[in-house]
This record gives sequence, C-alpha cells and structure tokens, in this order.
Amino acid sequence: MCAHHCDCALFLLEEEVRAISTGTSKPYKIGFLGTMALVGAVLVFMYASTFPSEHTYTIFGAVLFAVIGIAFAFIMVGLKFEPFALRDLVESLIWTAVSVGAIWIINVTVPFNLDVAPLSMRMFSVLQGVAEESFFRVWLCAFAFKVTKQAWLAIGVSSGIWALYHMQRYGGAGMGTFLVIFMAGCVLGWVMLTSKMGDGVIFGHALVNFLA
Repeated sequence: MCAHHCDCALFLLEEEVRAISTGTSKPYKIGFLGTMALVGAVLVFMYASTFPSEHTYTIFGAVLFAVIGIAFAFIMVGLKFEPFALRDLVESLIWTAVSVGAIWIINVTVPFNLDVAPLSMRMFSVLQGVAEESFFRVWLCAFAFKVTKQAWLAIGVSSGIWALYHMQRYGGAGMGTFLVIFMAGCVLGWVMLTSKMGDGVIFGHALVNFLA
C-alpha cells in the first residue's frame, strides 16, 4: 500500500514536470481556505499592533515573512488568488488533512521557545504558521521547482532551509530534531507542488498551531 502511494506521488510530480516543459502547467493559487487563513493572520497582526511592546519586532518579522513570500510567489511563480472558488474546497480539505498530520508531528516532538507578549502563543502561532508556509512553500518550494524542474530537489532544498530556520528561531538541536522538521517539510512541499494550491499547507499549519 505504501509503495502504491509513493508511486502515485511520483507520477503526479512527473506529470507536473512534463506540464511545465510543455507550457500547460496550471498556475499556483490560493483559494478559500488559504484566503481565510491569511485574513486571520492579518487580524492577529492588527490586534497586536495596538499594543506598544518591545516584542513588536517579532510580530513584524512574521508579517514581513508572509508579505515577502506572497509577493515573490505572485511575481516569480504567477500565484493567483481565487478566494471564492468553492469548487476546490473538498480537494483543499483533503490536502489540509495531510498537512495537519505533518505539522502535528513537529508540534509534539520539537520544543517551541519564544516570548511574544502581548500576543498569546496561540495567536502568534497562527500568524507564524501562515507566514512560514507563505515563504517556504508557496514561494520558495514552488520557485525552486520552476527553476530546477526537479521536484524532489526543490522540496529538499526548501525543507532543509525551513528546518534550519525553525531550529534557530524556536529552539531544538541535534540531527533527530532536524530530520523531524525536514521530513515534515518534505510532506508539505509535496502537497504544495502536487496540489498547486497554497490552501492545504497554509490553512493546515494555521489550524494545528491554533489548536496546539
């Protein structure tokens, strides 16, 4: 069964490589769920900005991450927004479920140490989850794939950089921690490249962080 799923995953990515080569590849997009997660992150930021605090730079950093990721994806990989395209909602929920599993593994195995007053950790985690997926998956992974046309290279590079960032920012050390984050990143990268939608990774990451 596992071999069958792996073959399906490889087939889908190979099909996408052929589509890119022939100019028939579908554009990357963010639909209803991804838009709702982005709106939620904006509301969290607006709330946080009302509090004068020495921790504001941490919150601004997360917002900047998200803005850069979305802007670069729009410019470099042709990202499109379809916030009211509910026809893709069921598919988005399926990819979200896969993403939730990957993020949940990280949250239960990797320490998280960051002081983000005045926000609650839950609210900041939603913002940070949206920001990380916007940067590392919606832009970096998709762009690396566009440039190299090597799906697993793009997934591996973006996941490796994300793992190093995650460990440096939130704590954790050792090859075991790196591998947990890296493998979860590979799953998220595969979701992004296979679905061509940011909804699953963005909404899934925000949801798990909110419920953690």
